[in-house]
Amino acid sequence: MTTDDELRARLALAEEARRAADAALKESERLAAIGSWTWLPGPDAVTWSEEMFRIAGRDQQRGAPSFAEQSSMYSEPQVLRDAVDEMVRTGETFEVEVELERPDGEQGGRIDLLLTEMALPALAGQELASRLRSARPDLRVLFIADSSSIKSYERRGEQNAAPVVRKPFTRLELSRRVRDVLDEVDG
Repeated sequence: MTTDDELRARLALAEEARRAADAALKESERLAAIGSWTWLPGPDAVTWSEEMFRIAGRDQQRGAPSFAEQSSMYSEPQVLRDAVDEMVRTGETFEVEVELERPDGEQGGRIDLLLTEMALPALAGQELASRLRSARPDLRVLFIADSSSIKSYERRGEQNAAPVVRKPFTRLELSRRVRDVLDEVDG
């Protein structure tokens, strides 16, 4: 039989895990410059991630727009409407890529380099890089790793798909390695 204290402890652990997952998603969205949003059709309740607000150039104090207003913010609003209509009809989730038209006329920024740990707790750095490269094939990647992470990949027979900077490193070493990676592609 489970005691109240055990239940509280389990609940606290679950909440801690949720907060960690939320923080990881927030950081991933920031690094990838990809926002996310959800929509409940009945009450027309839209929620946006912090990165979505940043990308759209919209003040968080205003809150997320209604679905109709949000649809009008895209260069091809029909793409989103068609995907939502299909979702409502079939019950299947969807993923679309649409260009957002910011109120200030500015366009989204370019990501020059993904700098990530090779060994991340929730998602391996190589998997993160692979997912981001599927959307941005020209994305340059530099892994940060300690000797044990590198040896672990080598033992499994995996090849490093990107350059690695070994920990510990100085700011100068890191800046030189970043410059090298950027120059390899730009040169």
